[in-house]
Amino acid sequence: MPLEIAIHGFDQFNQNQRLLAMQKQVYQNIKQQAKAKPTIIFVSDRKQARVLGLDLVTMCFSDNDSKQFLSEPIDDFTDKITDKNLQHVLQ
Repeated sequence: MPLEIAIHGFDQFNQNQRLLAMQKQVYQNIKQQAKAKPTIIFVSDRKQARVLGLDLVTMCFSDNDSKQFLSEPIDDFTDKITDKNLQHVLQ
């Protein structure tokens, strides 16, 4: 299976500002480069994963395409998830 790696640098020194600047760029790169292919995003901690997940959902809704990254239904799995934020992101 072929693998593509995309690395983007940001010049903000403050971590919070850098993470905010990265969120929109991550969304745009997923839309342009990944399209319907699976994508993995690595973040530094669980808190950032939650924030990024919710921001990606918000950006999908702003584009009027809330299910653009889901290629198959996952309703069977979301009932078993106990974390409410993760449930929201996956639905």
